Amino acid sequence: MAEPFQTSDSDDAGLIGRVFGSRARGAASRDIEALLAAAARVTDVSAAEVRTAGNEHAVDVTRHLRAPCLGMYRRYLEHCFVDRKLSDDEVEDLAHLRAILCLDDSACVPLHDEVAVALYGAAVDEALEDHRLEPDEEEFLSRLRANLRLEEDTADQALAAATRKARNRYLATATTAEGAIVAAKEAVVELEGSSPESIEAAVGDALGQAATLLPDIQEVEITKLTARLDDGRLESWHVTVRGKLPRSR
Repeated sequence: MAEPFQTSDSDDAGLIGRVFGSRARGAASRDIEALLAAAARVTDVSAAEVRTAGNEHAVDVTRHLRAPCLGMYRRYLEHCFVDRKLSDDEVEDLAHLRAILCLDDSACVPLHDEVAVALYGAAVDEALEDHRLEPDEEEFLSRLRANLRLEEDTADQALAAATRKARNRYLATATTAEGAIVAAKEAVVELEGSSPESIEAAVGDALGQAATLLPDIQEVEITKLTARLDDGRLESWHVTVRGKLPRSR
C-alpha cells in the first residue's frame, strides 16, 4: 500500500543514539513501517511480524516504540480521512493497526477526535465563507460528522468554535467606524444586500448573510438605497442596512 507509510535506509543515529539505544529503536520502527508499506492492506501485517521486527533489534514494541507507533497511526488516520469519511474497511484497518502496534484506546481515541475535529472545523469554515449555512450545507455537515464518526457533543463543540471564529471575522469586516467607539456593550454593523425583485428582498438578502453569525440583530435601518438600471429599466435594488447587536452574548 506504501502511502502513507515510508521506507528509509538511513541508520545514522550518531554516538549518543548508539549509547542510549535510539539507533535500535529507530531501526525497529523503520522495519515495522516497511512491513506496512509493503503490505497490500494493513490487515495483512500480523502482530507476530511486528514483534519480530522489534525483537531483531532487541526492542520491545510496547515499551520502547509508543511514540513512533503513534506517529504511524496518526499518519494512517489522516490518510483515511482524506475523503472526509471513514469506510468500514478503514475502521477495521485502524482497529487492526492499533492492535499490532500495541496502542490502547486512551491514546488513539483523543487522536481520532483531534484529527476529525480539525477536518470538521475546516469544513464548517468553508461553509461559512458566505456568512450563512444553507440547508444543503447543514445536511452536508450532518453527513460529515457521521462519516467522521464524531460524537455529537464533540461535533457540536467544534461547530460552535468554528461559528465563533467566523462571527469574529465577520464582525471585523462589518463593524462600522461608529461601532468602534460605541460603548463596549454594543457593536454597530453594516450589511449589504441586493435583489432584482424588490427593496424588501434586498434587505432580506443583507440579513440572510448575517443570519447564522449574527442572529441577535433585532432591528436595522436602511442607510443607503441604490437602484441599478439597464437601458433605462430597473435591473436590481442594492441596500446598505445598519444594525446594533450586543458585543458579548
